[in-house]
Amino acid sequence: MIFLFSFSYMFWTDWSDESKIEKCGMNGDPKSRQIIVNKNIGWPNGLTIDYPLNRIWWTDAGQGLHTIESADLNGSHRRIVLKSRSLEHPFGISVFQDNMYWTDWKSGKLFKGNKFTGGEQVELAVNLRGVMNVAVFHQQRQPVG
Repeated sequence: MIFLFSFSYMFWTDWSDESKIEKCGMNGDPKSRQIIVNKNIGWPNGLTIDYPLNRIWWTDAGQGLHTIESADLNGSHRRIVLKSRSLEHPFGISVFQDNMYWTDWKSGKLFKGNKFTGGEQVELAVNLRGVMNVAVFHQQRQPVG
C-alpha cells in the first residue's frame, strides 16, 4: 500500500482481491473517501502525483497488465502511458517535468521515459537488488502549500 498526499487529499493503492486506488480528505473523514480507479487494475504498486498537471500516475504489475497509467485526481481521463513486455514487474514511479522514472522489481533496473508517450526509454541503473521505490527531489516537484 502506497500513501501520497496532495493539498487536500491523500491517495493510496490497494491490491487485494478487489484492487483499487482510493483517495480521502486529509482530515480522514470517511464521508470523503472515494474509490477513483477499480476497473482493469491488478497490482497497483507505485503511485505518484503530478502536481502541475493534477494527475496521478501508477505502475501495475498485475497478471497480463504490466502498465504505467495516469488519470486525473478523480480517476477520470485515464490513459495507458506504457504497456510493454519490457515491463517485467513495474514497481515504484515518480514524475518530473516531461519524464517519468520507474523501477522494475524483477529485473532490478531503474528507467526513465517520456511521461506523455512512454517513449525515449533509457535504463538509468541496473543490478539494483530488491529495488522498489524511486523519488525525485527538486523544489519544483511539489508546490509550496
